[in-house]
Amino acid sequence: MSDISSVYSSTSRITGIYSELDTDTIVKDLLEVEQTRIDSKDQKKTAQEWYYDALKNVQGLVEDFQSSYLSALGDNSMTASATYKSYSAAVSDTSAVSIKATSGALTGRYTIDSIAQLAENAGVSSSGRISSDGTNISEYNTTKLENLDFATALEFDSNGQISFSINGVSFAFGSDTTLQTMINTVNASEDAGVTMKYSRLTDGFTIEANEGGAASSVSIENISGNAFGEDSAFGIDEGATGQAYAATVSSAGNIYGGTGITRYSTLGELDTAVSGLLFDGGSDISFDINGETFTFDASTSILDMMYAVNSSDAGVTMSFDSGAGTFTLTSDEKGEDAAIAITNHTGNAFGGVFGISEGTMSGSVYGEAGQDAVCVIEGVAVTRDSNEFTIDGITYELTDTTDEAVDFTVSRDFTSTIDAIGTFIDAYNELVEQLNDLLEEDDYSADYKPLTSLQEEEMTDNQIEKWNEKAMSGLLRNNDDLESFLSSLRNAFITSLGGTEATMASIGITTAGYFSDDAGKILIDESALTAALEENPETVISMFTESSEGSKGLIYKISDAVYAYIDKLEDDEDTAAERIDKFEDKIEEMEDDMDAMAERYYNKFSIMEEALAKLNSMSSMLSSLFSG
Repeated sequence: MSDISSVYSSTSRITGIYSELDTDTIVKDLLEVEQTRIDSKDQKKTAQEWYYDALKNVQGLVEDFQSSYLSALGDNSMTASATYKSYSAAVSDTSAVSIKATSGALTGRYTIDSIAQLAENAGVSSSGRISSDGTNISEYNTTKLENLDFATALEFDSNGQISFSINGVSFAFGSDTTLQTMINTVNASEDAGVTMKYSRLTDGFTIEANEGGAASSVSIENISGNAFGEDSAFGIDEGATGQAYAATVSSAGNIYGGTGITRYSTLGELDTAVSGLLFDGGSDISFDINGETFTFDASTSILDMMYAVNSSDAGVTMSFDSGAGTFTLTSDEKGEDAAIAITNHTGNAFGGVFGISEGTMSGSVYGEAGQDAVCVIEGVAVTRDSNEFTIDGITYELTDTTDEAVDFTVSRDFTSTIDAIGTFIDAYNELVEQLNDLLEEDDYSADYKPLTSLQEEEMTDNQIEKWNEKAMSGLLRNNDDLESFLSSLRNAFITSLGGTEATMASIGITTAGYFSDDAGKILIDESALTAALEENPETVISMFTESSEGSKGLIYKISDAVYAYIDKLEDDEDTAAERIDKFEDKIEEMEDDMDAMAERYYNKFSIMEEALAKLNSMSSMLSSLFSG
């Protein structure tokens, strides 16, 4: 608070030289009445600030309760239907599926007839162990890429980088990038939508789509270096998951020396070029391809042989590269079902001159294609891209395939509803208790005014704290708005609710008696509440959550009271803030007046000092004259 002694001190003025008066003390005493008036006004301002803070504190308590229990977004919302519509599911066999029933479920008995397959997202994996010693490429993921121990050395481009794209997203990493940083960067890309892992158990990489089932894919293209590709350090080729490749086989090398053999050359000419090895002493060659038998003699041209094979039901395409001196067989079909089965009969075409061994070559599919979950529920075929899905408020989590029927039963479970109501009532009781304590708090403020700065200088910190505790008491004692708010809350419990003509007491929620230890609190008879929910759940829910005008349930009646009180609090806070501003303006005005008054007093004393100085000067002069 303002203090005249701090404004007009002897350190800023030279006074009392001739009069020998303590001018500062005299001026301070003369202004004591003014100082008292300022102190009184300042005390009123402080009291108003305390009142404003008290209102803000109450608003905080009420708003916390509102946001948690009365808002649809609250952590403990009592307006959400899920609070009152909880279900339990009993499953006959949990080895293949788990069931959860949500607020939208319908009670009843259900059957999962079968689970044909589980959903799997597309992915690729290293073709085998990729470390040089067959254990792991590094003990720690903090190892730099250049120091990883690959069986096929990791090569970097001229910029010291490896680069590749996954699902169209490009990545580039330097030789000093750590393994973990590379993995984290790939996994953090939402557009790539994959999870990359390195396993020391399998000593290989896996890259799996994050979602999508049969529609998921992983597409990899190597850009620079050899992280991916034919001679991949990671042991993963390029391609897109699900991409099918035909079965194919080619000559191991040039099957004849020199030149001159073309597709128009005869098999006899080819035999001569390979030193008589083709017919192996016989007059023809004969072999089977995919069960189809072919026989040719020395006069047959290579072109005619290929035409015969390619136009047959063998399902393959034979080609000849005269420059490289190689034959190639490619299956017409692609994928895992594609095959080329070769058996040589007479002559030495396969297993010999053509440079292609007998046996069966299979096609392939890049990576692991995704697949959807497939099951039958209540006779209806269901296909989903995830093993967890929700239908009609029932959440299914498939964990295994089964041909056996799995039965489950969905029933209402009121345990969580009763728990939620109990939590709400506890919070309500705590709020009401805090507000009642403020309303009934003893008021000592008449005898303990806010301290002035001079008073605080004469007291210890402990004394100031105890004084202020008394001075700040009873700020909201018998506050009309607070009393009205608490009355509105109580009335919500004793009036008819949700258009049912029933009160909370009819379902086991009552107000404790005045003389009980829990006087004023709301009590719950869980047995009665459970019975009411089991007998007529929709009626009980309406008593809590009905929102229509004229038929509101408990939650909305309490919510209306809360919002109305918050509006009133904000009005009262605005009024208190205005009063504080007016006090500050008035105090500033009074301090200016006291400042001017002090200046007038000092001027008068200054005039007196000047007169005394002149008198003293004349006296000295006269004394000197008479003494001479």
